[in-house]
Amino acid sequence: LGTSLYGRGEIGARKVSAAARKLRRETFVKPVPYHGDVSTMKEFGDVVFLCVDSNDLKRELLAKIVALGDKAPRRVFEGRMSAKNFLIHSFNPRNDTHVARWHDFYLPDEQVPEELPGCGAVRVALSTAAMMSSSMLVQLFMDWASWELRGQTGQLVNQVFFDISTFTTEPDSWGE
Repeated sequence: LGTSLYGRGEIGARKVSAAARKLRRETFVKPVPYHGDVSTMKEFGDVVFLCVDSNDLKRELLAKIVALGDKAPRRVFEGRMSAKNFLIHSFNPRNDTHVARWHDFYLPDEQVPEELPGCGAVRVALSTAAMMSSSMLVQLFMDWASWELRGQTGQLVNQVFFDISTFTTEPDSWGE
């Protein structure tokens, strides 16, 4: 998620705390933020939000999650943003197709172009991207949660790419 959940009230807060507060305000969930070295994590909850800036660390954490097999979390949420666009994911880490599709969009940290990270972007554009990406990510969470609570089956949106300059949205479903 990077800085996509930050607002003025979150200045100086840890990203995971900002995400937890937003979820508490806008959903029925009571998240437990983890503060520490995430590279040493061995246990995860039912739902994981990958709130780290490093794509390489996201990949490392996802590998640990996938290795848990049937004990892996039920859903992973992850996003990336710049001042120009954002890409968010909601997927089942127990589904090999979902994990493979996430890897299709993985870019090693050293290959991320300078204009892609959200930090250091034009303040107005960045705040627009942050507001839209965090709202859409929470919406994907709500869609999944209501789908789970009702025992529904079918298609969920797994990926959304949004171009801020053209207001073009490209949702994609990978099958559940």
